[in-house]
Amino acid sequence: MKSEKLKMQESMKSESQISAVEITSMEGAGKRKNQEIDSESIIALVQELLEKGKSVVLLKGNAGRDAETVPNTEGQLAKFTLAVNQFVFNKEADPTDEGSRIKKETQWYDIEVRRGKVAQALEQVHKGSRIILVGQLRRRSYINKLGQTVNDTKVIVNDFWVGAA
Repeated sequence: MKSEKLKMQESMKSESQISAVEITSMEGAGKRKNQEIDSESIIALVQELLEKGKSVVLLKGNAGRDAETVPNTEGQLAKFTLAVNQFVFNKEADPTDEGSRIKKETQWYDIEVRRGKVAQALEQVHKGSRIILVGQLRRRSYINKLGQTVNDTKVIVNDFWVGAA
């Protein structure tokens, strides 16, 4: 029987924007609060959120703009956009070889950082920054001034790492 950690890594590899190979390559990629970014901390956070019955989103991409602060009824929050590239692999090439990837498309996500992570986001998130984040999807619908229904989806961040490979 596979361990929970192995199942989680396989699940991440097959169902999300980031592969287990990329998570492993992040080890030692940067430091935050004197702790190295490693796959163990990401997997632990994901497992913790799943055990609480929460949905989990794991994304790796580049900031589309500097984080900016926005007043909110719950206090300050930081907002930025994240560009996530989707790749297809040449089936005959080594998937760890950067040259074997063919860019498919770029998806853009609206990101919100709340509570204790706002100052960190404002300080560290700048246009082009490499970011890995764990969060939850928040979806809402509303009628705009033209009477059209607008569906809005954003990612509410639980934790993030800047400068990750």
